[in-house]
Amino acid sequence: MYGENPRRLVLLVMLILYATTAACTPSSPLTAKAPLMVLGTLSGTGMPEVVEAHIVISRGKHVVEETVPVINNEFTATVQVPVGEWEVTVLLVDAQGIVLFQSKSHSTKISVSQSQLLELVLRPADTKVHITIDVENYIFKHEALRARVHFDDEIYEIVRPDSLTPLETTIELAPGSYEFKVELYTESFRIGDRLGPGVWEAVHLAENEELFINWSPVTEALQISGCVETLLPCPQN
Repeated sequence: MYGENPRRLVLLVMLILYATTAACTPSSPLTAKAPLMVLGTLSGTGMPEVVEAHIVISRGKHVVEETVPVINNEFTATVQVPVGEWEVTVLLVDAQGIVLFQSKSHSTKISVSQSQLLELVLRPADTKVHITIDVENYIFKHEALRARVHFDDEIYEIVRPDSLTPLETTIELAPGSYEFKVELYTESFRIGDRLGPGVWEAVHLAENEELFINWSPVTEALQISGCVETLLPCPQN
């Protein structure tokens, strides 16, 4: 079953990018558009049912999206885009609209009367990780205004304007196992404003699930005891 052994899943999408100009296409390369054809074939064992493919073609703030059905593990889409450099991403979703697989963004150049062949490897979709940092019982709860969240070598920063605002964030990571820790800071991320070094712990992100982490600073009780000693009286002659 897929849920029992996800590492054996191999999912490939073959993208054939074919760009040609129609007779009415303007001659200027700045305004020319070409049909971008995306052909996909899925293969894998124990794969969950995929019903739609979302093709996202982007360049800067310009984004073109197309959604097509997946029938018998195949899909085809044709999108009119201007010639030039574009980023192509494919996402596969189930009947509930949940993204099951996604590719990394792949750069391609759309040219007049030129075809290209891309091979994209799709991996399980990113897992949403909701992190809440609970400092209610922390001795520096009013001073803790910043946090750095570490997942292996990746660092995510959280800043709150005052001590009444929750320290929380949501990030997306590829499924897998990570080393995780949180470091708290005061008014800046300088080393002198760090409240503690944090403690590494292992976290596993499952596929197609959301993870909620409620983290509290690790503290230990410090017991202080003492006694009062008085000076001995001066000896009497």
